[in-house]
Amino acid sequence: MSPADRGASKGPSELRRRAEKLLSAHPSDPAELSPEEVQRLVHDLEVHQIELEMQNRQLREAQEQLEASRDRYADLYDFAPLGYVSLDAGGSIREINLTAAAMLGTERAGLIGKTLVRWVAETDREVLRDHLRRCGSGEKEVNSAVSLVASGGRAVRVNLLSIPARRPEGSATLYRTAITDITERVKAEDEQRKLQAQLQQAQKLESLGVLAGGIAHDFNNLLTAILTNAELVLRGLSPSSPTRPNIEEIKTAAVRATDLTAQMLAYAG
Repeated sequence: MSPADRGASKGPSELRRRAEKLLSAHPSDPAELSPEEVQRLVHDLEVHQIELEMQNRQLREAQEQLEASRDRYADLYDFAPLGYVSLDAGGSIREINLTAAAMLGTERAGLIGKTLVRWVAETDREVLRDHLRRCGSGEKEVNSAVSLVASGGRAVRVNLLSIPARRPEGSATLYRTAITDITERVKAEDEQRKLQAQLQQAQKLESLGVLAGGIAHDFNNLLTAILTNAELVLRGLSPSSPTRPNIEEIKTAAVRATDLTAQMLAYAG
């Protein structure tokens, strides 16, 4: 048995019974008491005084322990890095810590009894209703992501994790819900997706450049053959040959195509 339990077993009613027993065992007139009886009574009173002092000390220690437990509760619950809220089946707030109240931009006293949906973005209100329906269906753990709009208009993206609370039989069902601010994580994921899209676009352009370079090289080889053969044909024709203008036009077109190929190679680079 702990000291507190032993002290509790000797409460005021027990001391009263013991005092009445002592009084009934001795004459009412102190003058009729023998020195031994007086000494024994004084001893008993001193013992009772010590017991009372011990009880008072135990009560003070118990009070200090209660205050320390209350302070630890405040540190662990009210000032936790996560928001905590207890919701009933209709989504009304029954309990909420200071962190969650700060997310909603409202004093805690003004949140008790209000429905959480009032602080959820309109586009996500159906998500919250579905979240509550899933809680009511018996799921042991329900996760949902919604956007909360604080009273000042600041939007926060959060994750809701709800589990049913153990309640005495006959009491209303409550869902303990942890609210995690994932705004920065969502921003980082969006930025990562943008960078991934840019990388994919760069890879596409790189592939296109490689393809253009390969085509340009192959085309340049064909043009080299055309120019070489055109030049050989022109050398074998007389200046007055009727086919000479046609061959010269072929040569001119091939030279212009060569310039275009150089541009394609420059783009590929």
